[in-house]
Amino acid sequence: MTPAAGLFLAGMILGNRIVLWFRLSPTGTLERMRRLMGLLVVIWLAIGAVAVGQRGYFGSSPQNCAGVATVTVTVVAGPLNYLGVNPKVKCRFPQPSS
Repeated sequence: MTPAAGLFLAGMILGNRIVLWFRLSPTGTLERMRRLMGLLVVIWLAIGAVAVGQRGYFGSSPQNCAGVATVTVTVVAGPLNYLGVNPKVKCRFPQPSS
């Protein structure tokens, strides 16, 4: 068995560029990385939920498609909300004919 056997390469591809590469061994590093990524996603969404609360969307948001979608997109935007991102969503559905 060669020293490189059993190693995995993982990376994040953004557009046509490879942003980051990791060399992972099969001895649990991949599991630790998955846990770390899961924790980062939970923290990201928690920061987005705090931003929604600070904007008052939980109590004053209209109970329609636009209100729910705006809250959802704001939570998903996470820390980007504190960098000036202010997502708003408008929903328009066709009205039934009379």
